[in-house]
Amino acid sequence: WGSYSYFRDGVQVTKGSIAKTEG
Repeated sequence: WGSYSYFRDGVQVTKGSIAKTEG
């Protein structure tokens, strides 16, 4: 598991500093 960002119900959620797109 790394750091990432993703969209939950159309809202971008960022976790950590390395962003990738999920969903």
